[in-house]
Amino acid sequence: MKPRTILFLSLLLFLSGAVGAATWSVERDGTGDFTVIQDAVDAAESGDTILIGPGRYPETSDFDYYYNQTVQSCIKLEKSLAIIGAGKDQTFIGPDFGNKNEYGTYGLASRSTQLQLELRDLTFIDCDGHAVLFDMESGGRLMMDDVDTENCWGGGFEEDCR
Repeated sequence: MKPRTILFLSLLLFLSGAVGAATWSVERDGTGDFTVIQDAVDAAESGDTILIGPGRYPETSDFDYYYNQTVQSCIKLEKSLAIIGAGKDQTFIGPDFGNKNEYGTYGLASRSTQLQLELRDLTFIDCDGHAVLFDMESGGRLMMDDVDTENCWGGGFEEDCR
């Protein structure tokens, strides 16, 4: 193979990795890639963006917290993502039921350290645990813009979940 061909193929491979961030859409009406936020989070890779349409997203699943406690969480996060709603008066994340267990229900929960998380244009609602449980003391970075909480325990944000 010619050196220029090898150089071209190497450059093409390098550029394809640099452009790899994807955008996923979540829409309650089924017009997006997903109808459940956690499904989009599970499919996404670190660096991806998840766009969430209008509506309430109440789905929860078990999240293994510390000291053998299992809590409920609408979003379990173990990778760096941008999660962007349609507006804090249009996109609502939170359970539509009372507390399922003694430890509470969280809007978003992560035990991973050093994640980069961007939250924008959404509201966490009716979380009897924190709205966001995220570790920033170990190097994580949480950026929020136009994020609100309604009826969440303690106002909503726990920065150190160690």
